[in-house]
Amino acid sequence: TPRVEEAKFLASLGVKAGMDLSDGLGSDLRRIANVAHVGAIVRELELPIHDALAQYCAYPQMQGRPVHFAISGGEDYELMVGLPVKQAASIQEQFNAAFPDVGLSIIGEVYEGPLVLMPANGIAVPLPNPRFAHFD
Repeated sequence: TPRVEEAKFLASLGVKAGMDLSDGLGSDLRRIANVAHVGAIVRELELPIHDALAQYCAYPQMQGRPVHFAISGGEDYELMVGLPVKQAASIQEQFNAAFPDVGLSIIGEVYEGPLVLMPANGIAVPLPNPRFAHFD
């Protein structure tokens, strides 16, 4: 379900940049970063991973990589928004109080540099660029 009410709420808190993740986090973050001429660090450990996805990825043939699906999945209907650093914690707290079944996760930050994924080992790697294909 598209997050219309959630988006309106975030706008009422002063959030000015955001979009729904229709083509996956990796593709849509890249799209925004290219237009804004910025980079981003995505912290792997902060990505919200649904329990069902984690269980699915526990099968040996899935190689235990739910992060791949979190970055490359499409038709998520989740929101990706940019929050002002000084207000991020407050906005997150207000959002999570208003929408406890949805939740707002802070997964990284925007900076001047490339798009990178920061895994648990702390060694940044280029953000994967898998493209969600609607008609494959």
